[in-house]
Amino acid sequence: MKKWTVAELARLFGLLYAGNGEALITHACGLESTELHGISYVENEHFAKKAMESAVEVLVCREDMKLPGKTLIFAEYPDMMIVEITNFLHPPKKYKPSIDASLILGSNCQLGENLSIGGRVVIGDRVTVGSGTVIMAGVVIGDDCQIGSDCMLHPNVTLCDDTAIGNRVLVNAGTVIGAEGYGFVTHKGKHHKIPQVGYVLIEDDVEIGACNTIDRGRFGVTRIGRGTKTDNLVHVGHNVEIGEDSLVVGMVGFAGSTKTGHHLIMGGQSMLAGHLKIGNHVTVSAKSLLAKSVGDGERYAGIPARLHKEWLQANGYLYRLRQVFDFIKKFKD
Repeated sequence: MKKWTVAELARLFGLLYAGNGEALITHACGLESTELHGISYVENEHFAKKAMESAVEVLVCREDMKLPGKTLIFAEYPDMMIVEITNFLHPPKKYKPSIDASLILGSNCQLGENLSIGGRVVIGDRVTVGSGTVIMAGVVIGDDCQIGSDCMLHPNVTLCDDTAIGNRVLVNAGTVIGAEGYGFVTHKGKHHKIPQVGYVLIEDDVEIGACNTIDRGRFGVTRIGRGTKTDNLVHVGHNVEIGEDSLVVGMVGFAGSTKTGHHLIMGGQSMLAGHLKIGNHVTVSAKSLLAKSVGDGERYAGIPARLHKEWLQANGYLYRLRQVFDFIKKFKD
Protein backbone atom coordinates (compact mmCIF):
# COMPACT_ATOMS: atom_id res chain seq x y z
CA MET A 1 0.00 0.00 0.00
CA LYS A 2 1.46 3.33 -1.10
CA LYS A 3 2.14 5.89 1.63
CA TRP A 4 1.83 9.65 1.22
CA THR A 5 2.92 12.36 3.60
CA VAL A 6 0.52 15.11 4.60
CA ALA A 7 2.75 17.63 2.84
CA GLU A 8 2.69 15.61 -0.39
CA LEU A 9 -1.06 15.14 -0.30
CA ALA A 10 -1.73 18.81 0.46
CA ARG A 11 0.58 19.90 -2.35
CA LEU A 12 -1.09 17.46 -4.77
CA PHE A 13 -4.51 19.00 -4.11
CA GLY A 14 -3.27 22.59 -3.79
CA LEU A 15 -4.22 22.87 -0.11
CA LEU A 16 -2.65 24.37 3.00
CA TYR A 17 -1.98 22.29 6.10
CA ALA A 18 -0.99 22.74 9.74
CA GLY A 19 0.84 20.27 11.96
CA ASN A 20 3.06 17.33 11.12
CA GLY A 21 3.70 17.47 7.40
CA GLU A 22 5.64 14.18 7.59
CA ALA A 23 2.69 12.23 8.99
CA LEU A 24 1.95 9.27 6.73
CA ILE A 25 -1.40 8.60 5.04
CA THR A 26 -2.40 5.32 3.41
CA HIS A 27 -6.20 5.34 3.49
CA ALA A 28 -9.36 7.34 4.15
CA CYS A 29 -11.45 6.42 7.18
CA GLY A 30 -14.20 7.46 9.57
CA LEU A 31 -13.60 9.26 12.84
CA GLU A 32 -14.21 6.01 14.72
CA SER A 33 -11.21 4.29 13.09
CA THR A 34 -8.28 3.11 15.22
CA GLU A 35 -6.01 2.09 12.33
CA LEU A 36 -2.74 3.92 11.77
CA HIS A 37 -2.14 6.30 8.85
CA GLY A 38 -5.79 7.15 8.14
CA ILE A 39 -7.27 10.48 7.10
CA SER A 40 -10.80 11.61 7.95
CA TYR A 41 -12.70 14.90 7.87
CA VAL A 42 -14.69 17.24 10.08
CA GLU A 43 -17.58 18.82 8.22
CA ASN A 44 -18.54 21.40 10.86
CA GLU A 45 -18.32 22.32 14.54
CA HIS A 46 -20.95 19.71 15.39
CA PHE A 47 -18.33 16.98 14.87
CA ALA A 48 -15.42 18.80 16.52
CA LYS A 49 -15.77 17.03 19.89
CA LYS A 50 -15.91 13.63 18.21
CA ALA A 51 -12.86 14.55 16.13
CA MET A 52 -10.88 15.51 19.22
CA GLU A 53 -11.72 12.17 20.84
CA SER A 54 -10.82 10.24 17.68
CA ALA A 55 -7.60 8.27 17.24
CA VAL A 56 -7.33 9.62 13.69
CA GLU A 57 -4.47 12.10 13.61
CA VAL A 58 -4.97 13.73 10.18
CA LEU A 59 -8.20 15.57 9.41
CA VAL A 60 -9.58 17.63 6.56
CA CYS A 61 -11.48 20.66 7.87
CA ARG A 62 -12.18 24.34 7.30
CA GLU A 63 -9.35 26.73 8.05
CA ASP A 64 -11.30 28.44 10.83
CA MET A 65 -11.68 25.25 12.89
CA LYS A 66 -9.57 24.71 16.01
CA LEU A 67 -8.55 21.11 16.64
CA PRO A 68 -5.41 21.27 18.81
CA GLY A 69 -3.06 18.32 18.62
CA LYS A 70 -4.33 17.21 15.20
CA THR A 71 -2.65 17.60 11.82
CA LEU A 72 -5.08 19.50 9.62
CA ILE A 73 -5.50 19.87 5.87
CA PHE A 74 -7.65 22.89 5.10
CA ALA A 75 -10.44 22.89 2.52
CA GLU A 76 -13.40 25.21 1.96
CA TYR A 77 -15.70 22.20 1.61
CA PRO A 78 -14.24 19.32 3.64
CA ASP A 79 -16.99 16.87 2.67
CA MET A 80 -16.26 17.34 -1.04
CA MET A 81 -12.48 17.29 -0.55
CA ILE A 82 -12.57 13.98 1.33
CA VAL A 83 -14.42 12.51 -1.66
CA GLU A 84 -11.56 13.55 -3.94
CA ILE A 85 -8.93 12.31 -1.50
CA THR A 86 -10.76 8.99 -1.04
CA ASN A 87 -10.93 8.44 -4.79
CA PHE A 88 -7.21 9.20 -4.99
CA LEU A 89 -6.23 6.83 -2.17
CA HIS A 90 -8.74 4.15 -3.18
CA PRO A 91 -9.10 4.44 -6.96
CA PRO A 92 -12.19 2.74 -8.41
CA LYS A 93 -11.68 -0.63 -10.03
CA LYS A 94 -10.92 -0.38 -13.73
CA TYR A 95 -12.45 -2.90 -16.09
CA LYS A 96 -10.47 -3.96 -19.14
CA PRO A 97 -12.42 -4.01 -22.40
CA SER A 98 -13.41 -7.62 -23.01
CA ILE A 99 -16.48 -9.65 -23.94
CA ASP A 100 -16.93 -13.04 -22.28
CA ALA A 101 -17.44 -15.93 -24.67
CA SER A 102 -20.64 -16.93 -22.87
CA LEU A 103 -22.48 -13.80 -24.06
CA ILE A 104 -25.85 -14.54 -25.67
CA LEU A 105 -26.41 -11.73 -28.16
CA GLY A 106 -29.63 -11.11 -30.07
CA SER A 107 -29.98 -9.84 -33.61
CA ASN A 108 -29.53 -6.32 -34.97
CA CYS A 109 -27.66 -5.04 -31.90
CA GLN A 110 -25.21 -2.15 -31.88
CA LEU A 111 -22.38 -2.50 -29.38
CA GLY A 112 -20.01 0.41 -28.77
CA GLU A 113 -16.25 0.32 -28.32
CA ASN A 114 -14.31 -0.65 -25.18
CA LEU A 115 -17.10 -2.63 -23.58
CA SER A 116 -16.58 -4.96 -20.64
CA ILE A 117 -19.18 -7.74 -20.63
CA GLY A 118 -18.98 -10.46 -17.99
CA GLY A 119 -20.09 -14.07 -17.98
CA ARG A 120 -23.63 -15.35 -18.60
CA VAL A 121 -24.94 -12.03 -19.93
CA VAL A 122 -28.02 -12.16 -22.17
CA ILE A 123 -28.77 -9.32 -24.58
CA GLY A 124 -31.99 -9.33 -26.60
CA ASP A 125 -32.73 -8.07 -30.09
CA ARG A 126 -32.22 -4.51 -31.36
CA VAL A 127 -30.27 -3.39 -28.30
CA THR A 128 -27.87 -0.42 -28.39
CA VAL A 129 -24.98 -0.15 -25.90
CA GLY A 130 -22.72 2.91 -25.80
CA SER A 131 -18.94 2.87 -25.57
CA GLY A 132 -17.12 2.27 -22.31
CA THR A 133 -20.06 0.59 -20.59
CA VAL A 134 -19.48 -2.24 -18.10
CA ILE A 135 -22.02 -5.07 -17.96
CA MET A 136 -21.24 -7.52 -15.18
CA ALA A 137 -22.06 -11.21 -14.84
CA GLY A 138 -25.63 -12.41 -15.04
CA VAL A 139 -27.18 -9.23 -16.46
CA VAL A 140 -30.25 -9.72 -18.66
CA ILE A 141 -31.17 -7.03 -21.19
CA GLY A 142 -34.47 -7.33 -23.02
CA ASP A 143 -35.37 -6.39 -26.58
CA ASP A 144 -35.22 -2.81 -27.84
CA CYS A 145 -33.26 -1.45 -24.89
CA GLN A 146 -30.94 1.54 -25.19
CA ILE A 147 -27.93 1.93 -22.89
CA GLY A 148 -25.68 4.97 -23.06
CA SER A 149 -21.93 5.37 -22.72
CA ASP A 150 -19.84 4.78 -19.57
CA CYS A 151 -22.65 3.03 -17.71
CA MET A 152 -22.16 0.25 -15.16
CA LEU A 153 -24.65 -2.56 -14.65
CA HIS A 154 -23.75 -4.68 -11.63
CA PRO A 155 -24.39 -8.45 -11.43
CA ASN A 156 -27.88 -9.81 -12.01
CA VAL A 157 -29.46 -6.54 -13.11
CA THR A 158 -32.49 -7.02 -15.36
CA LEU A 159 -33.56 -4.48 -17.97
CA CYS A 160 -36.92 -5.47 -19.40
CA ASP A 161 -37.94 -4.67 -22.97
CA ASP A 162 -37.89 -1.04 -24.14
CA THR A 163 -35.88 0.33 -21.23
CA ALA A 164 -33.78 3.40 -22.04
CA ILE A 165 -30.74 4.39 -19.95
CA GLY A 166 -28.68 7.53 -20.44
CA ASN A 167 -24.95 8.09 -20.05
CA ARG A 168 -22.90 7.43 -16.89
CA VAL A 169 -25.72 5.54 -15.19
CA LEU A 170 -24.86 3.09 -12.42
CA VAL A 171 -27.29 0.29 -11.54
CA ASN A 172 -26.45 -1.86 -8.53
CA ALA A 173 -26.92 -5.61 -8.21
CA GLY A 174 -30.30 -7.27 -8.35
CA THR A 175 -32.28 -4.29 -9.62
CA VAL A 176 -35.16 -4.85 -12.06
CA ILE A 177 -36.03 -1.99 -14.40
CA GLY A 178 -39.08 -2.13 -16.65
CA ALA A 179 -41.12 -4.90 -15.04
CA GLU A 180 -44.89 -4.72 -15.42
CA GLY A 181 -46.61 -2.13 -13.27
CA TYR A 182 -49.24 -3.21 -10.77
CA GLY A 183 -52.64 -2.63 -12.29
CA PHE A 184 -55.87 -4.64 -12.29
CA VAL A 185 -59.53 -4.08 -13.09
CA THR A 186 -61.95 -5.88 -10.78
CA HIS A 187 -65.02 -7.11 -12.65
CA LYS A 188 -67.65 -9.37 -11.10
CA GLY A 189 -65.32 -10.32 -8.28
CA LYS A 190 -62.37 -11.24 -10.51
CA HIS A 191 -59.15 -9.25 -11.02
CA HIS A 192 -58.09 -8.69 -14.61
CA LYS A 193 -54.59 -7.48 -15.48
CA ILE A 194 -54.32 -4.09 -17.14
CA PRO A 195 -51.72 -4.33 -19.93
CA GLN A 196 -48.57 -2.36 -19.13
CA VAL A 197 -47.23 -1.28 -22.52
CA GLY A 198 -45.13 1.77 -21.61
CA TYR A 199 -41.41 2.01 -20.89
CA VAL A 200 -38.78 3.30 -18.43
CA LEU A 201 -36.36 6.17 -19.06
CA ILE A 202 -33.35 6.58 -16.77
CA GLU A 203 -31.63 9.89 -17.54
CA ASP A 204 -27.91 10.75 -17.41
CA ASP A 205 -25.83 10.47 -14.22
CA VAL A 206 -28.44 8.53 -12.25
CA GLU A 207 -27.37 5.95 -9.65
CA ILE A 208 -29.79 3.18 -8.76
CA GLY A 209 -29.27 1.16 -5.57
CA ALA A 210 -29.35 -2.61 -5.16
CA CYS A 211 -32.65 -4.47 -5.47
CA ASN A 212 -34.67 -1.53 -6.75
CA THR A 213 -37.81 -2.24 -8.76
CA ILE A 214 -38.77 0.40 -11.30
CA ASP A 215 -41.97 -0.44 -13.19
CA ARG A 216 -42.67 0.35 -16.82
CA GLY A 217 -45.41 2.85 -17.58
CA ARG A 218 -48.94 1.65 -18.19
CA PHE A 219 -49.02 3.54 -21.48
CA GLY A 220 -46.34 6.23 -21.30
CA VAL A 221 -43.08 6.63 -19.43
CA THR A 222 -41.72 6.01 -15.96
CA ARG A 223 -38.87 8.52 -15.63
CA ILE A 224 -35.94 8.93 -13.23
CA GLY A 225 -34.54 12.44 -13.67
CA ARG A 226 -30.93 13.35 -14.37
CA GLY A 227 -28.57 13.12 -11.42
CA THR A 228 -31.01 11.37 -9.08
CA LYS A 229 -29.59 8.83 -6.61
CA THR A 230 -31.63 6.01 -5.09
CA ASP A 231 -30.65 3.79 -2.17
CA ASN A 232 -31.32 0.05 -1.87
CA LEU A 233 -34.80 -1.49 -1.84
CA VAL A 234 -36.64 1.38 -3.50
CA HIS A 235 -39.86 0.75 -5.43
CA VAL A 236 -41.02 3.11 -8.20
CA GLY A 237 -44.50 2.42 -9.54
CA HIS A 238 -45.70 2.78 -13.11
CA ASN A 239 -45.75 6.25 -14.70
CA VAL A 240 -43.93 7.84 -11.77
CA GLU A 241 -41.64 10.72 -12.74
CA ILE A 242 -38.92 11.70 -10.26
CA GLY A 243 -37.31 15.09 -10.86
CA GLU A 244 -33.64 15.86 -11.35
CA ASP A 245 -31.01 15.62 -8.60
CA SER A 246 -33.30 13.92 -6.11
CA LEU A 247 -32.16 11.74 -3.18
CA VAL A 248 -34.21 8.66 -2.35
CA VAL A 249 -33.17 6.71 0.77
CA GLY A 250 -33.70 2.98 1.38
CA MET A 251 -37.09 1.23 1.40
CA VAL A 252 -38.97 4.17 -0.12
CA GLY A 253 -42.07 3.63 -2.25
CA PHE A 254 -43.62 5.73 -5.02
CA ALA A 255 -47.20 4.81 -5.94
CA GLY A 256 -48.18 5.01 -9.58
CA SER A 257 -48.45 8.20 -11.65
CA THR A 258 -46.98 10.54 -9.03
CA LYS A 259 -44.74 13.27 -10.44
CA THR A 260 -42.16 15.15 -8.40
CA GLY A 261 -40.06 18.25 -8.91
CA HIS A 262 -36.29 18.46 -8.74
CA HIS A 263 -34.21 18.03 -5.57
CA LEU A 264 -36.76 15.84 -3.81
CA ILE A 265 -35.47 14.16 -0.63
CA MET A 266 -37.24 11.02 0.60
CA GLY A 267 -36.24 9.73 4.04
CA GLY A 268 -35.99 5.99 4.73
CA GLN A 269 -39.24 4.00 4.53
CA SER A 270 -41.24 7.05 3.45
CA MET A 271 -43.98 6.84 0.84
CA LEU A 272 -45.70 8.97 -1.78
CA ALA A 273 -49.29 8.05 -2.58
CA GLY A 274 -50.40 7.79 -6.19
CA HIS A 275 -51.39 10.49 -8.70
CA LEU A 276 -49.73 13.33 -6.76
CA LYS A 277 -47.87 16.39 -7.98
CA ILE A 278 -44.93 17.31 -5.73
CA GLY A 279 -43.04 20.59 -6.03
CA ASN A 280 -39.31 21.30 -6.09
CA HIS A 281 -37.02 21.02 -3.04
CA VAL A 282 -39.54 19.00 -1.03
CA THR A 283 -38.35 16.78 1.84
CA VAL A 284 -40.37 13.86 3.20
CA SER A 285 -39.09 12.63 6.57
CA ALA A 286 -38.42 8.98 7.35
CA LYS A 287 -41.44 6.67 7.82
CA SER A 288 -43.85 9.32 6.52
CA LEU A 289 -46.75 8.99 4.08
CA LEU A 290 -47.40 12.02 1.94
CA ALA A 291 -50.90 11.59 0.52
CA LYS A 292 -51.60 14.99 -1.05
CA SER A 293 -50.05 17.18 -3.72
CA VAL A 294 -47.78 19.92 -2.35
CA GLY A 295 -45.88 22.94 -3.61
CA ASP A 296 -42.22 23.90 -3.45
CA GLY A 297 -39.73 23.97 -0.64
CA GLU A 298 -41.40 22.40 2.39
CA ARG A 299 -40.61 19.48 4.68
CA TYR A 300 -43.32 16.98 5.63
CA ALA A 301 -43.51 14.28 8.30
CA GLY A 302 -45.97 11.81 9.81
CA ILE A 303 -48.80 9.52 8.68
CA PRO A 304 -50.55 11.16 6.96
CA ALA A 305 -47.76 13.68 6.47
CA ARG A 306 -48.19 17.30 7.48
CA LEU A 307 -45.77 20.20 7.60
CA HIS A 308 -42.80 19.15 9.71
CA LYS A 309 -43.22 21.95 12.25
CA GLU A 310 -46.89 21.00 12.72
CA TRP A 311 -45.92 17.35 13.15
CA LEU A 312 -43.38 18.25 15.83
CA GLN A 313 -45.96 20.35 17.64
CA ALA A 314 -48.58 17.58 17.47
CA ASN A 315 -46.13 15.03 18.83
CA GLY A 316 -45.22 17.39 21.63
CA TYR A 317 -48.90 17.54 22.65
CA LEU A 318 -49.23 13.76 22.32
CA TYR A 319 -46.34 13.00 24.64
CA ARG A 320 -47.71 15.44 27.23
CA LEU A 321 -51.11 13.72 27.41
CA ARG A 322 -50.09 11.79 30.50
CA GLN A 323 -49.51 15.05 32.33
CA VAL A 324 -52.93 16.30 31.21
CA PHE A 325 -54.62 13.12 32.46
CA ASP A 326 -52.86 13.38 35.81
CA PHE A 327 -53.92 17.03 36.09
CA ILE A 328 -57.57 16.20 35.32
CA LYS A 329 -57.50 13.28 37.75
CA LYS A 330 -56.53 15.59 40.62
CA PHE A 331 -59.74 17.62 40.11
CA LYS A 332 -61.84 14.48 39.68
CA ASP A 333 -60.54 13.00 42.93
